[in-house]
Amino acid sequence: MASLSTEAHGGRQVQFVDLNGKRRSVRLGKIPVKQAEAILVRIESLVSARAGNTAPDPQTAAWLKDVGDVLYERLARVGLVAARNSTRVTLAQYFDEYFASLSIKPSTERNYKAARRELEKHFGTDRLVTRITAADAEGFKRAMRDSGLAQATTAKYIKVARQLFRRAVKQKLIDESPFSEISAGSQTNSTRLRFVPREAIERVLAACPDNEWRLLVVLSRFGGLRCPSEHLALRWEDIDWARGRITINSPKTEGNENQETRVIPLFPELVPHLREAAREAGGGTGYVITDRYRRKDGYGRVGPNLGTQFKRIIRRAGLQPWPRVWHNLRASRQTELTERFPLHVVCEWLGNTTTVATQSYLFVRESDFAAAMQEGVKKAVQNPVQQPAEEGRTDSKAPPPDNEKVPALQALAKRCDDLQPIGMPPEGLEPSTR
Repeated sequence: MASLSTEAHGGRQVQFVDLNGKRRSVRLGKIPVKQAEAILVRIESLVSARAGNTAPDPQTAAWLKDVGDVLYERLARVGLVAARNSTRVTLAQYFDEYFASLSIKPSTERNYKAARRELEKHFGTDRLVTRITAADAEGFKRAMRDSGLAQATTAKYIKVARQLFRRAVKQKLIDESPFSEISAGSQTNSTRLRFVPREAIERVLAACPDNEWRLLVVLSRFGGLRCPSEHLALRWEDIDWARGRITINSPKTEGNENQETRVIPLFPELVPHLREAAREAGGGTGYVITDRYRRKDGYGRVGPNLGTQFKRIIRRAGLQPWPRVWHNLRASRQTELTERFPLHVVCEWLGNTTTVATQSYLFVRESDFAAAMQEGVKKAVQNPVQQPAEEGRTDSKAPPPDNEKVPALQALAKRCDDLQPIGMPPEGLEPSTR
């Protein structure tokens, strides 16, 4: 009648077929299997009661009185019970239910959980969802700003809060979201943008412990790949050596229509490192980046920590690590390519939009200022050589020397009569017939 299953992320769910023949699911979250099996028995009892149009048995009725609001709301959503007054749902209860139903990437889940911590820290875990007002939401934003958090981080938390409370509106827990009118601001922190020149990359590559590390660096700096997701998804069959192209599988954009993959040129800077990696792999099969970089820790992060190790390599090269070590490699490549190709082409290669590129990737470099100064010096040198324009004058121009005067034209020029009548006699080609 009903079945219990475990989802990929470890959450339990009960599935059954309702009176209309539609398969319905009740998510239970990450709970022990014995607890899930006990809930399965109660749900089967509720399904039977609905099918027979009778009241649940006394044990199930007593269980319903004590069941938490989150689980009860899920039962009501699939039509097994009548809706209960939702004013008793606390922030912690709502978040528990929400995060148990999430199926998102680890990095996104970390951002959501960080925002949840800040919300619970500010409002308290026992605060009722219905007791949070727009003024309270504005106070949360002000508290984030006063705490010293970066503007980009504050904006990220506000946007997550919008998402959380927008879902509460859809579930009819609240009439409107307190965060709907709160301006998040920009998540772009321009102070952390750095252009990483090729000279620095050469020093970093020399300090890398092996070719696989060099490949990680050049794929970001010269291929524009997102690290580590797109590096780890790259397979040898994605490289078309004959046509000079690479197909990039993008986990970040795979949820968007027609954005699961993109194709980039096989840039010359990538070729020697890819060929060396193919030789080490014995011809090139499977993943380009080996399994030692695919282990994940308890937070879903790829291990070993590539960011921490990359900073060590940068210091070993005698350089100071720049902010956002991987992102700025990709941003540097987009800035570089935009000098040579149209922006929409570069965005197609790197898998972002022109708006995102302008806000978070492209920046002005010191070399741009130097080029502007050099152009100014070049023009300053050219201008004195050019023929200067004649200045305006109020006095009459001095007459030319006598040997340059043309008497006939001079005589005509002194007259103010219309010169149009001075022309051919009024005779045609035939002789006169006077």
